[in-house]
Amino acid sequence: MFRVLKDLYVGLKFSFSYFSILPISFKNDEDLSKNSILKYMMIFFPFVGLVLSSFIVFIHGFFESSIYLSLMMAIFYMISYGFIHTEAIADVVDAIYAKHSNKDPYKVIKEPTIGAMGLLYTVSFLILKIASLSYILYEQLYVEFIIIAIISRVMVVLSIKLNDFKSSFVTMLKSSLNNTNIFIVFVSYSLICLFLNSVEFILLFLLALLITMYITKRLKSTLGFLNGDVLGFNLEINELLLMIITVLILI
Repeated sequence: MFRVLKDLYVGLKFSFSYFSILPISFKNDEDLSKNSILKYMMIFFPFVGLVLSSFIVFIHGFFESSIYLSLMMAIFYMISYGFIHTEAIADVVDAIYAKHSNKDPYKVIKEPTIGAMGLLYTVSFLILKIASLSYILYEQLYVEFIIIAIISRVMVVLSIKLNDFKSSFVTMLKSSLNNTNIFIVFVSYSLICLFLNSVEFILLFLLALLITMYITKRLKSTLGFLNGDVLGFNLEINELLLMIITVLILI
């Protein structure tokens, strides 16, 4: 029992350490490659989205809503997870254009530098996401924001379980997840979102599922493989499109 609780605790720490900028340290005897720790890391991944978005909502709600505050909090949300998923936008776009130029997309996607197209698309994405999230915060659509932050990360967990990846780390994550873990992720976070707003959760979840299926199928067909960058790309596109849909419905 103690070992299970310890692995649970380390998995929680690992999830926040990997998917946020929180300064978290580990002891020498904490094996981060352990199957059970990786399992808990992924189970807590949507929880990271819940905590980060809730923190942004708390800070924003503490002050009087303004355009400047909303813009600042939107940017800080992306800083809070270290732009780790946003970076994938540039890598995936560069890989797509490399494929069109008959280059090796996998070699390009692994390069530490980014090309002009990757930069342009990433900047365009940042403008759209910051604008959309700023509007959502300005209109105090806090529940919608939290639900989107949770759903986008649940979709990553589902994608890992349902697909094969050309990545040793993602393959390790997949091997740590079984059907019971996926059920726990789906039920636990669904209950949280249903408590917040049942109708909007169902709508946003179905849209996110369709977006995820389309992106995964299209990128696998285009690139010939899936890797960790594709997961980050999927998360960011899901968040952006769900935010845009939420904004358009309310206009």
